[in-house]
Amino acid sequence: RAANTGVSAFIDPHGRIVQHTALFERALLVYDLPLRDTKEGYTFYVRFGDWLANACWMSLLGIVAVAFWRQRTGRKNDGENF
Repeated sequence: RAANTGVSAFIDPHGRIVQHTALFERALLVYDLPLRDTKEGYTFYVRFGDWLANACWMSLLGIVAVAFWRQRTGRKNDGENF
């Protein structure tokens, strides 16, 4: 977290605090952040990208299209057609 008046810190991928400043302390922190070169430890979003969001949008679009089509044709699902 970096803030004008709060604590700033570097936190490693395992959640350990590597360097930090105290509250209201004016300081400059410098730390070399390693790049990950394997897919191990990547977040879900980094691994799979926007496919989940796109699938949700496409599902919503399909539901709206079916509802619109049923309304236009006068077809209703009243539970009798199984």
